[in-house]
Amino acid sequence: FGAGAATYRVTPDAVAGGNGQAWTDDGAGNAPMTLAEAVVAANTGDTVLLKAGTYVLDEGIALDKSVEIRGGFAGTECSIDERAPDAVTTIDGNYEKNGLAFKNAQTPLTIERMRFWRAKVRALYCGLAGARLDLVGCQFVSNAPNSGLEYTDGGRVIKLDGNTASVFSCSNCIFRDNAARVLGQRAAVHVSTLKRAEFLDCSFVNNGVAWDAPTGGQYKGGKVYAGFALCVNDAPTVLTRCEFRANRGITRMDNENYMS
Repeated sequence: FGAGAATYRVTPDAVAGGNGQAWTDDGAGNAPMTLAEAVVAANTGDTVLLKAGTYVLDEGIALDKSVEIRGGFAGTECSIDERAPDAVTTIDGNYEKNGLAFKNAQTPLTIERMRFWRAKVRALYCGLAGARLDLVGCQFVSNAPNSGLEYTDGGRVIKLDGNTASVFSCSNCIFRDNAARVLGQRAAVHVSTLKRAEFLDCSFVNNGVAWDAPTGGQYKGGKVYAGFALCVNDAPTVLTRCEFRANRGITRMDNENYMS
């Protein structure tokens, strides 16, 4: 899988104590890791490979380092190019836990072939301190339907904060059925203060305010805002061959751009 930085292999049924250097226990001291172990072991620049399957989170995963996370492996590959074309790895929050959080990322991040499902509030948060984040072939499905007002700063599915050196690239990703039921929750994807954001061949379908969400009233400075598919604030954004269909929102704040 490449020279230089370390690579760790993770499987849904791994027994704690593996070193992540093999997809199965080879009897010679090499065995896969659990996801929690790999997150601790990996350092900036390392790669975590996840075998296809479902990983139900006991806790949200917070990282203060920049790593590559790649999913969709069958457990027999010798390179990333050997994966089945549509294979993904599912991170399941079970409507009780959030997904991944990267804080103060200063070196490039890649998240590929991951399906984020049923996060309590937020499937992915990234604080990009001048770094670049690439999301490739990821799916964000049925996240955050029952979250309360404890998260009111935007991004029900993804929230990205950065600076004028930070770049976000999202390609071949699907955002579907991510719906807020409480006012003040903004868009499914919230991008703020970046050098640029790029969306290529992405699909936004049926995101925003749930049909049975309460409406009316005021929240936060007299503005009611909830739902929508994409919110961009101080981030030049390019969308190429993207689909927006059946997304819903209530209204918008004056200083931000929403797409439904």
